[in-house]
Amino acid sequence: MTSTKTIKVQGQTFTLKYPNVGQFIDIKVLEAKLSQGTSGQLVSGTSAQLDAFLFITTYAYFSVLCPELMKQLKVSSLLELSIKDFEELSKIYLEEIQPWIDGVKNEIKEGMKDAQ
Repeated sequence: MTSTKTIKVQGQTFTLKYPNVGQFIDIKVLEAKLSQGTSGQLVSGTSAQLDAFLFITTYAYFSVLCPELMKQLKVSSLLELSIKDFEELSKIYLEEIQPWIDGVKNEIKEGMKDAQ
């Protein structure tokens, strides 16, 4: 199980640690707060609504797992980034972070099955 993930954002390298329980809760609370409880509607809505869901999820994961990114990008919130810059983060989330998170979750589930 890989408990860390190294990513590169605008030429800077960051090492993320697999979230603990509190961080998972923080991520989900941020997603719910930003979507105002409409995550399900965003996912099944128009392409613009799906983009908003992706931005919300990307924001939540980076805010919790990589808070030092804001200092590096010289913003007080990732929400201040341009769409272009945020698209880069979304791509990193989709191609690197989400598969890593899902892979570790699957390893944990398999380990629990094997232990029974």
